[in-house]
Amino acid sequence: YRCFAEEHGWDGDIDHMHAVPCLVDDDEPTARARMSTGLIASFNSGNHPGLQEPELDLAARGEQNSTYAPQVIEQSPVGPPDRVLEWFDDFVAATGARNFALYMEAIGDPQATRTSIQRFAREVMPRLKGT
Repeated sequence: YRCFAEEHGWDGDIDHMHAVPCLVDDDEPTARARMSTGLIASFNSGNHPGLQEPELDLAARGEQNSTYAPQVIEQSPVGPPDRVLEWFDDFVAATGARNFALYMEAIGDPQATRTSIQRFAREVMPRLKGT
C-alpha cells in the first residue's frame, strides 16, 4: 500500500484492514455451523485465490477447505450481540486493530446477512469501545 501511495503523492500511512467473518445471531452453535458451511462453499467457489495450495487437485482443495473454514469461523465473532461485542473488545485490546471489513455474507443466506448487518449496527456497533 505504502509504495503505491507514495508513487501517487500520498504518504501511504494507513492501518491494516482486518477482514473478519461475522454474524450476529442468538443461536450461536447453529450460526457457527451455517457460517462454516457457507464459508466452505465460498472457498470452493474459487473466489479466494491463495488460500489453497496450487498443487492440490479440486477434491483435495475441497477437503482442505472443509477443515480450514470451520477453524476460521470458530475464531470469528459469531453469536449473540454480547458475544460479538466481547470478541471485538478482546481483539482490539490484544492487537490495537481499528479497521474491519465484516464478511457476513459468508453465511450464503441474503436475509440472514441483512438481519445480521442490521443487528450489528443497532446492537453491537454503538457499544464498541474506542474510535
